[in-house]
Amino acid sequence: MSDRVVLITGGASGMGAATARAFAEAGARVFIADYDRAAAARTVEQLGGLDGPVESIFCDVRDSSSCKAMVEHTLSAAGRLDVLVNSAGVWVEGPTETTSDADWDQLMNVNLRGVFYCCRAAIPALKQTQGCIVNISSRAANGGVPEVALYCTSKAGVNMLTRCLALELAPHL
Repeated sequence: MSDRVVLITGGASGMGAATARAFAEAGARVFIADYDRAAAARTVEQLGGLDGPVESIFCDVRDSSSCKAMVEHTLSAAGRLDVLVNSAGVWVEGPTETTSDADWDQLMNVNLRGVFYCCRAAIPALKQTQGCIVNISSRAANGGVPEVALYCTSKAGVNMLTRCLALELAPHL
């Protein structure tokens, strides 16, 4: 993987950080994109010394211009993009009847809209390298979970977006 460039949203913690570690251990150049600058910097520090270089980038996946800037920074710094991993996500739970509009907006904006924005921004670069997109979803997308309707719905949307992109991009990637 030493000649590969990997961009991971939500890379400062959880599955994103674990994914960053795996790619860096394999020698890839890793860009950790996250809304939490301090957490991203800590993760970069923790991953220092692995085979592949690791760098952090600020990205608010809820904002399409931030997603575009994230990809542009990666291309400017590394000259290419081979893998986009969409790992950024949030969790909201509770009875549907008490769920607020703000909860709905936050979950859909991060978990679904953010995946779309990042994919859209990265596709031209990935076409050039015949790269790939990895969208992190959840088994909750495949069946209902009581009091987790928003999360399940957002992840089901990620699954459908992933299927549609796979069909659309298969001739190019």
